[in-house]
Amino acid sequence: MEDNKTREEAIDKLRSLIKDIQTAMLTTIDGGLLRSRPMQTQETETDGDLWFFTSSRTHKAEEIEKDNRVNLAYASSNDNSYVSVSGKAELVKVNNICAVANVDESVCGRVRIQLFVGV
Repeated sequence: MEDNKTREEAIDKLRSLIKDIQTAMLTTIDGGLLRSRPMQTQETETDGDLWFFTSSRTHKAEEIEKDNRVNLAYASSNDNSYVSVSGKAELVKVNNICAVANVDESVCGRVRIQLFVGV
């Protein structure tokens, strides 16, 4: 029970630190090399999952399919706060969102990142 409370507290702290930071640097692994690119956080769930939109036909999608270990780095120069968290990414097809956005369903999806949050 103590571990769950500690994880919940860590997730709450993470959510409060990144709530005003729109863009994160998502780092993936590509053949042993690290690749980073900016991604806009779409949603942060209470269980620590973070959601991003992406096309399923991108290099990052291919990299996540091969090795789902990722890192996210957030930075705010306004208050000098910096956050780096690691986790596992999963590509999730969300067809109803594709239709609303008028995007071809074969290339539309979301990336869910389940974080390794610790204290």
